[in-house]
Amino acid sequence: MVPGRMMKSVFGLLFLVLPQRNLGVTRILEGPKDISTTEGGTAIFKCSFWSPSSARVFWTFNENLVQLTDNARQYTASAEEKRDENSQQTQILEDGTLVLRNVAQSAAGVYACTVVDEDSLERIVSAPAILNVEGRTEKPRISHRPVKTTVHIGELIVLDCLASGYPPPFYTWYKDGGRLSAAHDRFTLAENGSLIISNAQLDDSARYRCSASNYLGKATSSVKVQVENLDPPSPPQITTRPRNRSVQEGGIIEMTCVAQGSPYPTVTWWNNRRLVTANSRVTLSNGGQHLRIQDIEIYDQGDYSCVAENIHGKEQIVSFIRVQPDPNRREQSQWRFTTTETPRTSRVTPANTSRNRMEVLGATLGITGLPAKDKTGKTTFKFI
Repeated sequence: MVPGRMMKSVFGLLFLVLPQRNLGVTRILEGPKDISTTEGGTAIFKCSFWSPSSARVFWTFNENLVQLTDNARQYTASAEEKRDENSQQTQILEDGTLVLRNVAQSAAGVYACTVVDEDSLERIVSAPAILNVEGRTEKPRISHRPVKTTVHIGELIVLDCLASGYPPPFYTWYKDGGRLSAAHDRFTLAENGSLIISNAQLDDSARYRCSASNYLGKATSSVKVQVENLDPPSPPQITTRPRNRSVQEGGIIEMTCVAQGSPYPTVTWWNNRRLVTANSRVTLSNGGQHLRIQDIEIYDQGDYSCVAENIHGKEQIVSFIRVQPDPNRREQSQWRFTTTETPRTSRVTPANTSRNRMEVLGATLGITGLPAKDKTGKTTFKFI
């Protein structure tokens, strides 16, 4: 039964007034039944009744009254939910049916309708019905992508990134591959996923990437941002030059190449005439001005050219990286094999580096060994 205090007039409750009919007892003809729906879906609970006099009907959710607005007959949302255009809506139809639209997880629970006879104040409570809300899932999808942006020093940079998905995606921004920190005093990540950079500086020129992710997956979109100064047009000039370096195999090396010019020049790196791009070992940051190579290999050795370029010209500086072999690494990886199910035919491919390889036709099995000669002079393999 519903507590007596709930019988009091509740502001905003929708009530139905029925004309007098034949004498009889107020009764519920069809009460609500258990429902399962997905989050964001619609749930409908019926409550048809008959009363010999005027009557009113109201609904409870987990033994609390369902509050309605005075005219719109709509669930009174909290301030936080009102900010959400997709907040749940609750409505009672003329026949007493309760309709929940855009159902939220918090709507899961027990519902019941109560019919009150206006003359006798007799109240009839329906059997309870349970609403089960199943989670809605959707991979992130970026609907509003950031666009290429060019600004002057001191101006505002706004990069939009709006994604759909459920659960709502979490936004992360990267600058030249490095994750941006929320603690940065000039960078702000808005609730809608947009990145806002105040008081733009020359070193804000970079490639920015937005990532929207939930546990189902992620979606990304990248864009180039160019910050220009107001100085007279001028060709690039490299002010901080990279130096020749020597590093042991397996180590880390970092090089810096800072340039100025108007418009602000782009900076690229070239190794033995091949463009250097970011990967699991190579990091480019600060608009390409900083190059970092970790777990360096023998084949990373060579000339590294820093090229600064704008529409008025370019400047290039070359430095040399020498990689000193690590005898331990080279001995352990001198021979490597790949095999498949039943080895029948094999091919040995010697190389001048530490990555000699035997390819045996078939499946994949990695084995390490060293070449040796037996008494007959034939080459065999000593496994280690």
